[in-house]
Amino acid sequence: MERPKHIRLLGVAIPLIVSHDKPEDPEDEVFGEWDSNEMTITLNSECGEVQERTTVMHELVHAIDDFLYLEMTHQEVYVLSQVLYQVLIDNPKFMDYLMFTPSEDRDRQRNRTDSAGHTQKRNKKYRCGK
Repeated sequence: MERPKHIRLLGVAIPLIVSHDKPEDPEDEVFGEWDSNEMTITLNSECGEVQERTTVMHELVHAIDDFLYLEMTHQEVYVLSQVLYQVLIDNPKFMDYLMFTPSEDRDRQRNRTDSAGHTQKRNKKYRCGK
């Protein structure tokens, strides 16, 4: 899947930038960086696909931390980003579930069809209590 050009966070479009720059000192090499001044996430071009995705999640958690003044430690950001990424990977239908709106559910229930393809009408009303 193609990398998005930006990620929306609380109404702000955060650009994802790929950098081909190499640090002078190999010890300074990082996979990505959240820049709170520029409001950008920069990714190292040499990341593999999985490393890039986990890095985007990690930097996004840094952005959330900044936006909400959570003052998380780097360890907390790291752990939360890893767990969120793994939840999404281990539950591929989860995003479909989150994206499903109540109005779609009402429409789907109204227009149910039986095995022969006939639309089933919902005529019954139910009341709670006595």
